[in-house]
Amino acid sequence: MRFEKKDIALLIPATLLAIAGLGPDDAWVVGPCLFLSWIAFIVICAIHEGQPRTRIIVGIVITLALFGVGYRRFNSIYHEPKKESQNTANREHPPSVAPLQEPSKPPGENGTTDASRTPTNAASKKNLEAIEKKRIAEGVPPALAHYDVAKERLASDPEKLSLYDLYLTDFEQSEVKHSRTLVIKTTPEIRMEAAVVQQIEMGTEFVMFYVPYNKGTDQLCLYLRGEQVTAKSLVFSKRIFIYHEAYLTPEQTIFVRNFYLEQGITVSFRSTDYLENRKLQAQVKKLEKHKSP
Repeated sequence: MRFEKKDIALLIPATLLAIAGLGPDDAWVVGPCLFLSWIAFIVICAIHEGQPRTRIIVGIVITLALFGVGYRRFNSIYHEPKKESQNTANREHPPSVAPLQEPSKPPGENGTTDASRTPTNAASKKNLEAIEKKRIAEGVPPALAHYDVAKERLASDPEKLSLYDLYLTDFEQSEVKHSRTLVIKTTPEIRMEAAVVQQIEMGTEFVMFYVPYNKGTDQLCLYLRGEQVTAKSLVFSKRIFIYHEAYLTPEQTIFVRNFYLEQGITVSFRSTDYLENRKLQAQVKKLEKHKSP
């Protein structure tokens, strides 16, 4: 088919309209663009001076092509956002949190459960509390007694370290402010911990949370966003640390991370893998200390 000037005058806007219909995810833009493009192409076929049979075939091909494009575009517009809206609803209104339970472990090598993820926090925390009570009876302030016991374990008995010990000792006690317990009234109730870490030299502060074993840990992580923990005496650095005992799948980790990123907050997860690395570091440090002259 040979195009004359009048044909080209319609061909250019028809092509541009068809391309415009591929871009936005707005049905009120896609529909008119594709419809006007189809009208322009049909007009070209009608006024062209070529063979009628050829013009009819070209018109049918263009109609089928634009119909197919329109179907795919409307299908993506009206179906994909439903999944997104469901995710948004989950972010804004997290479902009720499950009671404290030991979560299913992630699979280890050869289809077995990784023994390093066996729950130890309950027992270690009981031992910690027993020693802490003894220190308090000796006149040591409670907060300092708790911190001292965890610090002592880190230095002398790293094999018995728990993630809760690291929550207590990762940052200097003088920097940790406004520690408090967050209680969710379930059966049994869920008790999480939160604290503000203030770095005076930098003039900033950030928040850290401790989340015990729970099958709904990913939802608890979302719930923490609504907790007003910062002291607001320094600039909030938009960072939070979440110490969580339960295993989070890669999908859960990405979902929680993106949830906070959308609000301009960077979240760092510290779980059992972090605990194992810190145990190894502490054991190496202990051995080097004993071997040094």
